[in-house]
Amino acid sequence: MENIIGFLKVELMDSHRPVLLNEMLELLSPKDGAVYVDATFGGGGYSRGILERAKCTVLAIDQDPIASEFYQSLHSQFPGRVHFFLSKFSRLREALQHFDHNQVDGVVFDVGVSSMQLSDPDRGFSFMKEGPLDMRMDMLRSQSKSAATFVNSLSEKDMADVIFYYGGERLSRRVTRAIISARESNNKIRNTSDLAKIIRSVVPAVRQIQ
Repeated sequence: MENIIGFLKVELMDSHRPVLLNEMLELLSPKDGAVYVDATFGGGGYSRGILERAKCTVLAIDQDPIASEFYQSLHSQFPGRVHFFLSKFSRLREALQHFDHNQVDGVVFDVGVSSMQLSDPDRGFSFMKEGPLDMRMDMLRSQSKSAATFVNSLSEKDMADVIFYYGGERLSRRVTRAIISARESNNKIRNTSDLAKIIRSVVPAVRQIQ
């Protein structure tokens, strides 16, 4: 692979246009006849940019089923030049086997939660809008557990470790005790506002679920 490019997910300038699109295209420098992987397809902003820049092929990967809807739109505009694989980018090797490609000319990673996901209250990624405490990237209800399931069932030690190591919150044990206390009061934590209210009671600046 000649080019492997990683970008943190940033806000979109419009519905599907990534802010760093031009920088990505400059570094990737798409060529006619080449094959590229968009390992975090999302709304298809990077894939579209690559396909418009050169007569090449894009192999798109994303674990979010909603991304397949954006793929269908892109596929109709670039028939035969873009292909989609519903999966995590950690299964890149499996995806390449699925696409029957042993090697590619470049890979783009745009990791993190997209503004498209953050702005949808049904996804539960942000406390700014009322919604179910979901936070699942893949939304495959039968295959993964929601954030609500975790906060209502995880042990105090495990929850404190998750908040500390993954959330970087030094007051993780204080936050965890507040969550456990709410659970013991028979108050199920179902919505983003439920969790935000609990955390605000012990940590004034709510950072954990922004």
